[in-house]
Amino acid sequence: MFSKSTKVVGIAAAAALALGLGITAPASAAVKGSSLANVAVSGSSSTTAPTKSTRTKAFTVTFDGPSGTYYAGKVSGSSVYPPTIKVHKKNKGVKSSRVVKPYVTSWPGGTPVSPASGFTVKFAVPKQVTPGVYKITFPVSRVVSGSVTTVSATKYLTVKASTKNSRALTGASGSAKAHKTFPAKLTAPNYQAGAKVTVYYKAKGTSKYKKVKTGKLKAGTSYSTAKIKIAAKYNVGGKGGRIKFKVGSVKYAPGYSKSFKLTVYRY
Repeated sequence: MFSKSTKVVGIAAAAALALGLGITAPASAAVKGSSLANVAVSGSSSTTAPTKSTRTKAFTVTFDGPSGTYYAGKVSGSSVYPPTIKVHKKNKGVKSSRVVKPYVTSWPGGTPVSPASGFTVKFAVPKQVTPGVYKITFPVSRVVSGSVTTVSATKYLTVKASTKNSRALTGASGSAKAHKTFPAKLTAPNYQAGAKVTVYYKAKGTSKYKKVKTGKLKAGTSYSTAKIKIAAKYNVGGKGGRIKFKVGSVKYAPGYSKSFKLTVYRY
């Protein structure tokens, strides 16, 4: 629901609107050269998932060319198509159907652009974005007497996970009988799959955590999980305590820690 794209814009409709408002298309002054060329994109190539709502990423596109009418997208028929964004790299634990991508929120659409000034495209990076590398393609089209020439530039955007978001999406469960081995289960974001998990236990009444076990997060449909059995010698009868999971870092997602209360039953 978050990886939506801006709608395709019709050239004819945009032109009609401009004429109705008395707007004149900007002059397409030649910067240099005899053809559309040197399409380039500037803007930061990395960001971190926001902890609230969305974060805006803006890119400026410049290009050279002679006189003519230019559009900030791929022209096909009477339509202009916006820049495209595709997954280039991600954690293998994230299924393609579960990927949440950044999406276009602002671009010139069917309004002609000029090589003298270029144009800006804005993307929204949602809180739920999938960490990884995204390939963004910025087409520029020149239209002269019905003939269309399109040249594109590519930008790679790296998105890293927020530890605050990762921690909020992490949960655990576990209960045990006194003096018995007890199972603990950790669920974490699917983009954390493959990370090493270190388990620490602190019995009620004690001040320090003790390292008790290690495991690994395995990819699931919606979350990655780790199931770890903790030896009975750490299960102090009748007292309970807290269990802490230290999740290691993986590509595009830093590590973090989170603790939970463990209930011990006396029966």
